[in-house]
Amino acid sequence: MMNAEAEKYGLLTKIEFVDGHTKLVTFSRQIETLNIKEYDAWKIRDNNRGKNYEQYKLATETDVSGDETTEELFSQQRESDRKTWNLAYGNAMQKHLKFSGKEIFGSGVSRIDLSDEEKLDLANRTKREGLLTGHIQISLMWDDFNDLDLYVITPSNEEISFQKRRSQCGGRMDVDMNEKPLSDTPIENVIWAKTPPEGMYKVLVHFHRHHMRGDSQPTTTFKLRVGVWGEEKHFTGTIQHGSPLQHVVSFYVES
Repeated sequence: MMNAEAEKYGLLTKIEFVDGHTKLVTFSRQIETLNIKEYDAWKIRDNNRGKNYEQYKLATETDVSGDETTEELFSQQRESDRKTWNLAYGNAMQKHLKFSGKEIFGSGVSRIDLSDEEKLDLANRTKREGLLTGHIQISLMWDDFNDLDLYVITPSNEEISFQKRRSQCGGRMDVDMNEKPLSDTPIENVIWAKTPPEGMYKVLVHFHRHHMRGDSQPTTTFKLRVGVWGEEKHFTGTIQHGSPLQHVVSFYVES
């Protein structure tokens, strides 16, 4: 006998013998096989589903009565709504997805939202050093006299760093700091002023030199700004002197 839950949703079960094994098979009933009471219950649930679609804007408020003409009009209206939405928001959404759709964080690295004070600090360092900006901007900052180095690996596997400041694909490092311990609020910067190449970009940090000046310790906390198509994201991590290159984040960009 069918249980109450199965009856509510119009399910049937039967026992079948397949390859010498007994199997319990569950299958859906067809509308035309329902009795009057079951059909009335199904119709109420179907109407409620339609109301939910309209309430939550999952469909336009079109009366779909079941005839082919009305259903065709409903389908045309949905397609029109989709095109209207894409015209209004499609480009912005696609650029967002190009940046945020494929990210890989390094070990111990986390995404952060900068406080107002941190945003002001970043803006002040950017202005002080005259950082260049572009379609891609990657900035590394930390708060002591140590010498950290920013590395960016391009989609064509070129390295941009203090050792090789320009790539053939248009990337450029314009600021490198603390080879000598001159600042306890340093910042380094890599940009693509023109349209960047499509592909995966990998950002790494290296603790090059521990300058024993001020409160500098052999472990340093850093922050990273990654800006793509005008959208910024921020990351933080720690690195120890003597450790190898540390992966911070990789991200995919489409042209």
